[in-house]
Amino acid sequence: TEIKSLLLSMEEQKEFKFRVEIDPATASGLSNFQTVQLLQITREAVTNCIQHSKADQKELRLKKIDGLTMLEILDNGIGFDPSCPGLPWYGLRNIKTRIASMGAGLEIVSKPGKGARLTIRIPNNSDS
Repeated sequence: TEIKSLLLSMEEQKEFKFRVEIDPATASGLSNFQTVQLLQITREAVTNCIQHSKADQKELRLKKIDGLTMLEILDNGIGFDPSCPGLPWYGLRNIKTRIASMGAGLEIVSKPGKGARLTIRIPNNSDS
């Protein structure tokens, strides 16, 4: 898939490894618009993870659960406080804009010292 190709090309440029789980049927069910948005979201989230998390375990999952397409990006790094008054930072602001354009939802779970998980839920049949 395009997301896996993106991660592989980023791995060639930087010293990092992501555990990747992509359900091919879920990936092929995305519209062109959704694919482009998820590629850009993945690029932003992975870059943030590499630059800021100090994680040694990083994962990306794309799958269908309970009728929703879900993209999860998680790590075991230093984490952050999602309720921090300075949010959304530039990268998260870009991610939130792209998610809104798809009519999708975002959940950020993180605590300082406890890693971070971004979960994006995309409704089916959203051919934006």
